[in-house]
Order: sequence, then structure tokens, then C-alpha cells
Amino acid sequence: MKCLILLALIFSFSIRAEEKLAFTLSGGVSLGSYEAGVFYQLLQKDKASLTRNTKVVFGASAGSINGLFGILDMCGFRDTDREKSLLWKMWIPIGLDQLESKDEKVFSLLERKAIKPLFAETRERWREGLREECDIIFGAAVTRRTPLVEEFKPGLEIVRQPEFFMVRIKGRGKGQYPFVENYQTEGLQQFRTYLPLGASPQSDINILLDLIQASSAFPGAFTPYPVEFCLLRPGEVFKKCDSSNTQTELFIDGGIYHNGPVGYAYEVLDKLTPGKEYTVYYLNASAPLVSKKNVEQVKRKDEGVIQDFYHLLVDFTVQARKFELSKSLEAKPGLGKHIKTNPKNYPLVSEPLYAFLGFVEEDFRISDFYLGMNDADSINPGKVDTEDQAFQCFKRHLHKEQECKLSSNLKILSDLAVYRKNTPITDKPDFDVVFDYLENHDFEFKDLGLDKDQSHYGKVYLKERLNKMLNTLVRKQPEAQHQKLTFITRPALNFLRYTPPKDYWSALYASSPEVGYSRVIPTDSFRTASYRHTYHLMFNGMSSFFNRAQDIWAVTPLVGIEYEPVNLNTAVIQWHIGSRLGYILADRDNLGTKPCDADLAEVSSAACSGVTVQLTAAVSFFELVRLQVLYVPLVVDQLAFNPSPELMLQIGFQFDGSMLK
Repeated sequence: MKCLILLALIFSFSIRAEEKLAFTLSGGVSLGSYEAGVFYQLLQKDKASLTRNTKVVFGASAGSINGLFGILDMCGFRDTDREKSLLWKMWIPIGLDQLESKDEKVFSLLERKAIKPLFAETRERWREGLREECDIIFGAAVTRRTPLVEEFKPGLEIVRQPEFFMVRIKGRGKGQYPFVENYQTEGLQQFRTYLPLGASPQSDINILLDLIQASSAFPGAFTPYPVEFCLLRPGEVFKKCDSSNTQTELFIDGGIYHNGPVGYAYEVLDKLTPGKEYTVYYLNASAPLVSKKNVEQVKRKDEGVIQDFYHLLVDFTVQARKFELSKSLEAKPGLGKHIKTNPKNYPLVSEPLYAFLGFVEEDFRISDFYLGMNDADSINPGKVDTEDQAFQCFKRHLHKEQECKLSSNLKILSDLAVYRKNTPITDKPDFDVVFDYLENHDFEFKDLGLDKDQSHYGKVYLKERLNKMLNTLVRKQPEAQHQKLTFITRPALNFLRYTPPKDYWSALYASSPEVGYSRVIPTDSFRTASYRHTYHLMFNGMSSFFNRAQDIWAVTPLVGIEYEPVNLNTAVIQWHIGSRLGYILADRDNLGTKPCDADLAEVSSAACSGVTVQLTAAVSFFELVRLQVLYVPLVVDQLAFNPSPELMLQIGFQFDGSMLK
């Protein structure tokens, strides 16, 4: 009997000692694929234990998506091998081509139509039920599009923009809808928000899907998302939240203020775990590299008022996104010992372009997902066991171990991660570092439509892809904004990294005005220079034609080649030189069927029909305004140099080809 009592005590102690867990997941735009890899791999270590002991999952923006899908992967009854998991299906197959908004009524750059099949699968998994041992508080940060302004007392206003929703999700077994309810906070002297849950089991999952779409509505990329909710003001007691007392507001990215809701998770987990045996995992998509041990305070030089405002905006954005985390670490001294974070061992290919680059190529997202899995193995060494052969091969290649069968693109991306980790930091933009490496190693930009032998053309096609998207976005804006934005989209992208336009149209005015079209020629020397083939139609002698002094005019079609020194050009100014060959169709000699008047030929090249050679030198500003000098060295239809060569200054505009499509 004593032995049985002793065993029972030992067993009960082991249960009490079992560590409770919370996961907090940050936002990160396309870095969500990396974060999903970290979370997925952590869930593989002991799914039964995790399902039983995970008590809190909070997220912001992309982290809210990964949080909800991670719960369904962890607590559901389906096979969650990597390619079957919701975390993989959310990030890997869905890129720029799938997300781009083509609906004229949608004023954002991207939309979620491509994700609807995944949401349908999410509803199916919800109907299939969750394991009974799964009992989790799920939370998501959102930001009001329009702040709530209330008068606290005369002359004192409260301005409230961030909100945080928390719900309890409790599994009820296979074939049973999960139980969902609002998690009620104890602080009655504060504002609180609740969701209209419980009306029907089928509708609860739709409310949660609405919540994560609102939390991840990154401004400009996605339209603000409506959420129906109840708002309790200080002093009000929660009774119920249903359609009788809800309001609907538009919300945007929750990561603006709560990108790392660690403090909220700590408070909830601390209340749920009397024994204080718990760990808060903070999965940060934007975590610094492990090798960057010291954060240096950079003393900025006086760069003028424009740069001051730029740095102020950047610093404000960074601080706002980390405000909740910083405040929590300061106000809760016990928090630090309970936190585990993901050590980021390698730079991510998705990081440039303000973390949007991952949407460009599927292989970028696969590589970052694998890097996330690799970092998860560093959080709890030896505790994660996987037979995922594709990941293990990527990991072996990453660590320069034995060779295995890995696609050429993933080999290049693995080597790129190692290269960026071991290369000293320079002033060179990260975007250039990534693309120069990929272009030099014959990376196949599949989603951009380029073969390996065209990899040097990657930056151009990416810029044209983004430019086309932005022009589509501009056309969908209100007319007043449309006119202002039309001519600045591509020049604005050039400040990120100048690349020549794939094609452009031009219209130049002078005594002989012209219209033209130019298209770049792919070449291995593209990184330092570009060559273009050009087509023009010139109207010679138009000044004479309009004043009728001599009535000398002609039309000249021309073809040519143009050279552009890419390494000398910038977003502001671009240089061009070229040569072209054409045939003058003059009116005076009836297109060459009558003798040419020699006296008039000395006055104007438009007097006689024949072959002409022209040389050009031009400079353009912001790829919009163009100044061009045209030189005609030879006599028309002869190889002899003209003793009085024609020299002409032209001025006009050039228009990126995608603007006119």
C-alpha cells in the first residue's frame, strides 16, 4: 500500500513538474516563411507533450497566421508532414504571382484570393475536431485604421489605436467542433475587446480567420480588413458579445505596435501556471544574427533635414513595433528567465526589399523555411527528431557535410546564406549583395521567367515586375492620386537599386521632332553596361513646314543601338550614347522619284530622300525628362562627311513601357 502511495506521489509530482509553454510569434512580411519553419520544427519534437502543455499562442501580423495554423497542425488529427502542414501550405506555394491583385475594385497591391482554398481546408480541419488535451489561449494583435478618440475628462483625450484579442480554444475530440470562448481579462479599469463567438460552431473558425486577416493587413500591400467585435470601456463588466452589441471597424497590421506580444503571453501564462514552471518561446522573424554580439550605437553625421526626417521615421517605426516587448522586459523583471528565442544563424534571402523579397521566388521561401527548421534545432539541441530527407540534405549542405541530392537553386541559396554570414558588413545594400551573388552563380529565377543563362538579368526583371505591379496599383487609385503617382513609381524603385528599364517610349521636340521605342538587349556585361535596340520615326524640317518658308519636310524611320553605362547611372541621372541608321523620305523629291534640288540639300537634310546616319548623346533625369544631342556627320545617301553637319538639341520625355500597357 505504501508503495502505491509513493508511486502515486512520484507520478503526481512529475505531472506538476511538466513545463507549460507559450509561443509568441512576431510579424515579418515574407519572413513569415522562416518563422513558420521554426514553429513547424519545434512542433515535431514531441507533439503529444506539446499539445498537452502549450497554453498560450500569441501572434502579430504574419505571426498570427502562423500561430493559428500551428495550433491546428499541433492539435489536429491529420498527418502534418512538412508539405502537408498548414504552415508549409500557407507560405511556400503562394508568392507574388498568386497574391497580386488584379481586381480593379481592390485598391491594394495584393489580395488573398489564392489563400481561399487553404482557408477552406482550415474549416475542414476545424470540423474534424481537435484533441481533447488541447486547451490554448490564442491571441492576435491588430491596429485600428482610424484611432479611437475618447474624452477622459474635459481637456484630456485618450487616443487608442492598438487592440489585442484573446480567445480560448479547447479541443473536444475527433468529429467534434472545438469549444471557443473569449478569454476575459481581470483589469476592469481598462479598455477590452471581445469577439462574437459561440453563435454557431461553424462560424467560430470564420471569426478567427477574419482576425488573422486583419492582423496581417500590411498597409498598402493589403486592404484594411473589417472585424466585428465588442468594446468594453473602463468599469464595464463583460456579459456577452453577440450581434446585439457589436461594432465593426477596419483594422490593419497588428505588428505596428505589438510585433512581439511577449508581455501579454507572460501575464496569461503566469496566471495559468501556479508552479511557475513555464517557458515563453519568442519566435522573432526579424531576429539579429547570432554573430552580431554587440549592437553599436552609430553616431550620425549632420546630413540635412531630409535625412533627419527619414531617420526619425525609421526609428519611430522600429521602436513602435518593439514597444510592447521593451516595456514588458522593463516592467516584468521575472520575464527574462522564462524566455527562449530563436537564434538566427544565417541571413535570410527574403530580408531585402523590406522583407518582401521572399514573395518573388518560391525557392527563396523554401530556403528560409529550411533555415527556420535549422534554427529550431538550435533552440532545443537534440530534442527535435525528423526524418525529413529534403531538409536534412539542405542542412548537410549548409554545414558543408556529405553530399546529397539537392536542387541547384537550393544549393546556391544555401551557399549564399553561408557567404553572407561570413562576409564582413559593408556599405553595399543587402539587395545588391543577394542579387549579385545569385546572378554570378547562375540562379534560375523561375517565377521571373528566366533560365540559368539569363540569371544576370534578374534585377531588371524583378524591377520591371515590381514596376508593373505598382503601375497597376496606381491606376486603381482615385483620379487625384493617380495623376500624381503615375510618373514616380519606377524612379522611386530606382532609389532602391538602379537598373535600366526593360523598354521605354520617347517623344522629343526640336526642329525635327521624333517618337521612339527602345528595348534592352540581354548581355553578360549587363552588370556594368546595357545595350538597347532602338526604333524611331523622325519628322524632319517641321519648323519649315509650319511656317511655310520653304515647305521642306520629310519623314525618317530609323533603327539603331544605344549604350548605357549602368555603373555610372543613378536613380536621378542616366547617360546614353547611340548610333542609328535610317532612310529619309522627302516630300520635295517625291520620295526619291525626282531629282534632288542641290541648293535646298545644302540648306536642309529634309530636301532629299536617301540613307542617313545619326549619332546621339543623351541624358535623362529620373527616367522621365530627356535631353538629347543629335549629330548627322554624313551627306545624305553618301559616305562623305558633310562640311556643314547637322547638329540638333532635342528635349522631351521618355515613358516606361509598363506605364503604357
